This record gives sequence, structure tokens and C-alpha cells, in this order.
Amino acid sequence: MDCELIKLPEFARLNGVSERNVQKHISNHKTELEGHIDRRGRNGTWLDSTAQEILQKYITAPLPPVMVDDTLSRKNAELQEKLIELQEKYIALQAQMLEQRQLTIQAQQQAEDQTRQLRQQLAAALAEAEAAKAELGRKLSWRERLTGKRK
Repeated sequence: MDCELIKLPEFARLNGVSERNVQKHISNHKTELEGHIDRRGRNGTWLDSTAQEILQKYITAPLPPVMVDDTLSRKNAELQEKLIELQEKYIALQAQMLEQRQLTIQAQQQAEDQTRQLRQQLAAALAEAEAAKAELGRKLSWRERLTGKRK
């Protein structure tokens, strides 16, 4: 065996395929790989440089997808522009919503202040009415009866 040994999982990872794919090629090409694969029990399967070269001939790693034309990139650019536009609208709407919320809070505070003032005015008017009622309910003095005027 050659001295450059590599474990099967690492060989699969380096070639971009699954371990099962490599094992399948090993079983399909047993005679050609005989003497170049070392199975070490729990330590796994080791491949020498010759076994690596032989397996690389048969293994085809999946190729990354290639864009045939420019349509996808144009569509992607359009969608990104649309996304940016929508994000800007979203930010503007959030700012408007915050402004409206602040105006609503101010209006509520003004309404509460007006309600408080009206209640105070009502309480003062009721107190004044009670005082006037008490004044009307008292007996007239002889002078008030004579002149016809109340104090």
C-alpha cells in the first residue's frame, strides 16, 4: 500500500459526495481496487492514493446549478428593488403610526384636562346653588320683610 492513506468519510467529503456513494463504487470495482483499500474494523475504511485516483475516475460530484440566461438575475434584481421599496414604505408607515399615536395621546390628555376642569366648574356651580338654596330657605328678618330685599 502507498503511504498516503485517507479515511473514506474524508475522501467523500473532499469529493463532494456521500459516503454511501463511495462505498457503492468500491463494491462495484472490487477487483480493480483490490490491495488498495484497508478495512480496519472500528477505525473504518482507509484508501491509499491509488484507490483515490481510481475512485475519482468513477465519482461524479454534483455540479452547481448554472444560470443559462440573464433572466433570473434580472428578476432577482427587480425583486430586491421591490423589497427595498416596500421596506421604505413600511418605515414611513411606522413613522406615521408613531406620530398618530403621539397625537392620540395628546388628545386624550387634553380631553382628560377639560373633563377635570368641567367637573371642577360643576362642583363650584353646585356649591353655589346649594348656598343660594340655603339663602332662599332662611327666614327673612324684619328689615328684609319691610324693604323686600334680601342681603
